[in-house]
Amino acid sequence: MITELIKKLKPFLMDSDIKVAEKAGKAIHRLQAKAFFERMLGEFPKLSEEKKTKLINELKAVSPKNYLEYINLGLSDENKYVRALTVKQIIEFNDPRMIEKVLPLINDSESIVRKIAYEFLGLFGIEKLAPILNKKLEQENDPDALLSLIDAIGSIGHLDSLDFLIAMLQKETRAGVRGKLVEAIGKLKVGL
Repeated sequence: MITELIKKLKPFLMDSDIKVAEKAGKAIHRLQAKAFFERMLGEFPKLSEEKKTKLINELKAVSPKNYLEYINLGLSDENKYVRALTVKQIIEFNDPRMIEKVLPLINDSESIVRKIAYEFLGLFGIEKLAPILNKKLEQENDPDALLSLIDAIGSIGHLDSLDFLIAMLQKETRAGVRGKLVEAIGKLKVGL
């Protein structure tokens, strides 16, 4: 079907109205991308890291059906960069429905994946995530991932995080981490 649509649109590439020609070009490109993504879906596990990351980077051109399939493949890929890039793409789509898919990645063995998963989870201010992230404060040992975790907790702003943040602040010696902790405490939704 896509091939037939492209054939029907090709004559419009030469349309006298430049806007129609541009739109025909964009439509053809989008259709070609959809066809390509559908063909590559079955090949994804066998691809190199470079090809996987290129596909993940181009997810905006994919139909919603394929988008979710690529997200699932990317989140479970053996390569940490593919998993991290997939979460970055989810961040760009700003879709809270992906929380359940990203949440397990806070326990990923790779700090880069955890860092980006924390960034995503902090976007939506969903208070039910606070207890889960609060527990991770004591477990997170990577400095960059820890800063992202603290930011996420502050962005969620749940008052239950206060005791965890204060306890860590009292023990923490690194200035950058202490600053993030103070900043997160300042973001909490505290009443009078």
